[in-house]
Amino acid sequence: MYPIVVDTLTIEKFAPDIDEWARPFEAATAAGLLFVVAELGDRIAGYAYCCSAWKTRPAYRQTVEDSIYVAPWAAGHRKRGLADAGRLRAVGFKHERWLDTVLLQRSLAGAR
Repeated sequence: MYPIVVDTLTIEKFAPDIDEWARPFEAATAAGLLFVVAELGDRIAGYAYCCSAWKTRPAYRQTVEDSIYVAPWAAGHRKRGLADAGRLRAVGFKHERWLDTVLLQRSLAGAR
């Protein structure tokens, strides 16, 4: 997976092997959560999976933490209804520089 090694799409420094790909897939599906891959034409544009419940308290039972990875050429999260919710500054180090993680939010429960 060339983009993982040379880009900053993820903070991974090495392309994961099939066993590493299987772990989040199996964890998500075993919990009844999603793991999806997006394609545009014949190219993979990104992937996303639900990592876990957001919190253990009952009030949060319909909220999950997920990870979304979008290829730079396919970016445009605001067009897809995701809003900026925060930024964790300098939390990853790759290619001799510190990288931020952007937190995005979207409600799937309809307008509030």
